[in-house]
Amino acid sequence: MNTTSPISIPVSNHAAVRFAQRGISRRHIALVLRYGSFIRRQGFNFYFIDRSHLVKYVLPQEKVYVRNLIVVVSAGFDSVVVTAYKEEDAVRKIRKKSKNMIGHFG
Repeated sequence: MNTTSPISIPVSNHAAVRFAQRGISRRHIALVLRYGSFIRRQGFNFYFIDRSHLVKYVLPQEKVYVRNLIVVVSAGFDSVVVTAYKEEDAVRKIRKKSKNMIGHFG
C-alpha cells in the first residue's frame, strides 16, 4: 500500500457523470486523493482514506462523505480519475483482486 498522493489529477467525463449520479463532491475526491492511501491493482490506483487519516485530516462533518469512498485513478504518466464509488468492504475486496488483469480481450 502506498501513501503518496497526487496534487492534481484530471477527471474523465465518465467520472464527472458518476460523481453527479452518486452525490460525490469534487472536494471529497480531493480529500481522498490528498490524504488517502492507495492500492495498485490491474492498472489502476484505488485511493481511500483509512481510519487513522480520517480522524487526523478530515473535518467531523465531512467524515460521513469520505468514509468508504473509493477513487479509481488510471496508473501511469497520463493519470486520470476514472470513477468513484462508496462501498463498505471495498478495500478488502480490492486487496483480493489479482494484481494484473486476466482474461481474453478480443
